[in-house]
Amino acid sequence: MSNNSSKEKSDILKLKDVIARCRISKSKIYRDMLLDLFPKQVRLGSNCVGWLSYDIDKWIANLN
Repeated sequence: MSNNSSKEKSDILKLKDVIARCRISKSKIYRDMLLDLFPKQVRLGSNCVGWLSYDIDKWIANLN
């Protein structure tokens, strides 16, 4: 299976889920996004964003 296929089937994580999974603060997430050190969020609607679980899992794996 290609990376694109895995990414397309990825679940969407809300901020509280990303914080729990990554064990970092909201401010650290947004600061690191600005520095391209954390995956970018995806817009789900006019007032709603989330993160692809694939991107978060990949980021966690790259920490080790």
